[in-house]
Amino acid sequence: MSATHATTGVPVWIITVVHVLFVLFFLSLVFWPNCTLPYVVWVPFLLSVVWVVFDGCPLTRIDPALDDQVFMQVLARPFVGNVSNNTMAALTISTLLLVTAVVGIRMHFKWPY
Repeated sequence: MSATHATTGVPVWIITVVHVLFVLFFLSLVFWPNCTLPYVVWVPFLLSVVWVVFDGCPLTRIDPALDDQVFMQVLARPFVGNVSNNTMAALTISTLLLVTAVVGIRMHFKWPY
């Protein structure tokens, strides 16, 4: 039997799967067709606003025992090894900015995909 959150009853594995799917969705934005780019370019901005409003990821607010940085460290460990919370926060922000920049550049120059 999988662990569930005491207040909401949401299984913890569902929160993890949704996190992973969102990360994959976000990273895939740079490969979307040009016709979707005017809409896709707002996703990183909206993500930032949601994080400010909820003071972190709303998915992890469902279960306060989860820690955003720890989750991202587990996802990034195969690629960057063990890193500190500050380094992971910097990598997360850098990825957010890189995806936004690539989508913006593709929109400006109308690079095909």
